[in-house]
Amino acid sequence: MWNRILNFFMDLLSYMSKLEHRPPSPQEVVTTPWMRIFEQDLLKDWKERSPGDNPNIQAAFEMCGYGRRSDETAWCGVYVGYTLYRAGFYPPSEPAWARHYSNPEWGTKLDGPQYGCIVNVERGTAGGSSHVGFCLSWDSKYVRIGGGNQSNNVTDNYKVPLSKVISYKLPPRGI
Repeated sequence: MWNRILNFFMDLLSYMSKLEHRPPSPQEVVTTPWMRIFEQDLLKDWKERSPGDNPNIQAAFEMCGYGRRSDETAWCGVYVGYTLYRAGFYPPSEPAWARHYSNPEWGTKLDGPQYGCIVNVERGTAGGSSHVGFCLSWDSKYVRIGGGNQSNNVTDNYKVPLSKVISYKLPPRGI
């Protein structure tokens, strides 16, 4: 019986060592302080409202310089910008446009996924609209993104094929 249990755990460890995703290291958590804010936001009310508008979403639009907007307006980029601002980092000049997070003049481009990096992904056809959020995990086929305007809320369960990734970026430091 003990051999069966030992073999089970050895097989499990072997399987886990082949996974590309791993939990964030303490250094990654320190270098991505916006992720703490994102984790806190998961516990808040970000759900779009009808009728009316969610004051958290409106505050995000206001802080990003867009005034009060309806929560029916696409807000994934505004949410990322708002989160970066609150952590003391700069979003791109037009944070409402998700594709602006892939602008070569903004941030530091990464060669691959990293916990907490900003992920810009295609939506629909190439060159069309995009979505932006924070990298939570990945494997050989998918990246899991946390962010705003995912099922009309802030969520941590948006899974996208790696083939749809436009860019992985880290924001410029300090406000």
